[in-house]
Amino acid sequence: MIFFKSFLLEEERAAKAKPFMVAGISGMVLHVLLDSPLYGDIKPLYPLMLNPLYEPALTLEIYSFCVWTGLLGVAFYVYLAYRRFFIKGSVS
Repeated sequence: MIFFKSFLLEEERAAKAKPFMVAGISGMVLHVLLDSPLYGDIKPLYPLMLNPLYEPALTLEIYSFCVWTGLLGVAFYVYLAYRRFFIKGSVS
C-alpha cells in the first residue's frame, strides 16, 4: 500500500468509474487520430476502407507533440509529488 501511495497511485477517496471511462475513450480517440496521419493501413472511418487523414509529412510534428506532452506530463507528476511530500508532508 505504501508503494502505491509513494507514487501517487492511490487516493484516500474511492475511485469512480466516470474518470476512467473519460480517460479510456479520450485516449482511444487521440491514439487513432495521432496514428492515422502516420500509417496508411489505419482505417479511422471503418467500415470505409480509406484513410483521408494519411499524411506522412506530419510525422515530425506528431512525434514532437507526443514528446512535448510526455515531458509536460512528467513535469506535472513531479510537481504533484513535490507538493505532496514537501508541502503537505510525507506519506504516512
